[in-house]
Amino acid sequence: MKIKKLMIFLLLTTFSFSFSFVAACNFGVGDSISEESGLENDQDSGEDITNNDDENFDSEDEIWVDEKPNDDGNSSTDEGEDAEEDDAQTRVYQIYDYYDLNQLSENIKSAENVVVELKNDIDCNYHSVNTIGDYNNPFSGEFNGNGFTISNIYFDSQSALKANNNTLSGMFGIVENANIHNITFENCMFDLQGNNIFAGLICKSNGGTSIENISMCNGSYNIIGENITFGGIVAEDLITSTDKRINLAFEGNMITIESNGGSLFFGTCFGKGNYNYGEISNLIISDNMIFIYDYNYGNLNIGFLIGKLQSEMDKELLINVVYINNNLFEVEDLASSNISRYIGNVEGIKKSQIHLNQVTYLDNYFYYNSIDL
Repeated sequence: MKIKKLMIFLLLTTFSFSFSFVAACNFGVGDSISEESGLENDQDSGEDITNNDDENFDSEDEIWVDEKPNDDGNSSTDEGEDAEEDDAQTRVYQIYDYYDLNQLSENIKSAENVVVELKNDIDCNYHSVNTIGDYNNPFSGEFNGNGFTISNIYFDSQSALKANNNTLSGMFGIVENANIHNITFENCMFDLQGNNIFAGLICKSNGGTSIENISMCNGSYNIIGENITFGGIVAEDLITSTDKRINLAFEGNMITIESNGGSLFFGTCFGKGNYNYGEISNLIISDNMIFIYDYNYGNLNIGFLIGKLQSEMDKELLINVVYINNNLFEVEDLASSNISRYIGNVEGIKKSQIHLNQVTYLDNYFYYNSIDL
């Protein structure tokens, strides 16, 4: 009887050990299959597949995504080496807050194929922001505002970009082959003094650039100096055949400019424009108060749309759909200057070649030396 019990115990022990060994082997095989053919399994289960080796790189679209900086101020990704491996790769910078916006100019310097995406409304709380793009490294990427608003930026002489004896004050310094679109700028403040000032959302565009769906509203501009170029959207603009200026608004702004000599170019949209077949349409200029004073016999070039337009082309220039409403515009000048309702000065093209199509001009008061224009 004891022998029988012992034999039964040995049999049960052997069976239990064998079962445990087989189960362990089966688990290991299943795990290995899941790793090798995970694509099939993930498709069946409907789960997303991520590459653990580099979570920020989409191998199909070749887009690099710059993550939100950590709380300690350091980016959670390496900003330099990976993006430089292949010029065809696009580096995406996602802007969540003032910190991201202020660091952007430094982060994208010398970078190619850059896409900037605004992810939130951003209140700068009347702090300055580093200007994006300079003479050596123009901004040449895409800036997509995604319909968000950047508000309360403070632009002053101290924070302005200074280069080539010029003072560039604006969100963008120099742009070239860029695409800037879908942004509202609210309650921005410009407080500038000096010489050779370029002021506006964009200080200079060198061509190949599309600017669409941009609104500059409820800002204040106080500028004093000699040789001033002001454009609410672009101060000095080269508009080539591939350029677009579409759906641009300048509304509810308060502007005071004191010219102490030299040349002044002023337009609520473009201060000085060089036109070569590009597209300009849907401009809204409303509810602005503008005061310009010249105290030193300067050369003034002033218009609601463009301060000075020059072109060497032999083709008609069409500006399509312009809405100008409820603006107060006063100019006091000691010399005879180029002041006009729409375009202040025209050079290299006949005025008869310039056509404003579908213009609405209502309830505006435009005084030049107390004479209503």
